Amino acid sequence: MTTKKIISITFLVVISIGILVSGIYFLSLQSSQLAGKKIAQQIVSSNLLAKDIDYKINNGQEVKDYKVDFVASSTVFSALQSLGQKEKFTVTYKIYPEMGVLVQGINGLVNGTEDKYWQYWVNDVLGDVACDKKFLKAGDKVQWKFEIAPVF
Repeated sequence: MTTKKIISITFLVVISIGILVSGIYFLSLQSSQLAGKKIAQQIVSSNLLAKDIDYKINNGQEVKDYKVDFVASSTVFSALQSLGQKEKFTVTYKIYPEMGVLVQGINGLVNGTEDKYWQYWVNDVLGDVACDKKFLKAGDKVQWKFEIAPVF
């Protein structure tokens, strides 16, 4: 074999290996992007499926479960008011201009009875702001509990 043929064959082998490596890299990159897109689609679709808000009212004697349609800019308070209108129970409250809304009673059961007060929880976490300041997301779990206030 001549030197020219050896150089030509070496050149073709190097080019072929370069094309092969580039192809493998491109396919692996596409595969990882498709996996990321699939995960993103699953997250979006699960959020679309969880369009309701699970709402519970625990008056100390019984727990009632409700589904509340999620509406953009829903708060714990606005959802409670909507639920009260739909289910025909009263919600009494006081507005404190500097702080927000304090629910004083639900369905006739008022704060202070047996030293118990209405408190709300979102996704098993005690509310840390007034109920009209706590915005909800689709799929949230809200619970109002009538119980003795926790000591911090």
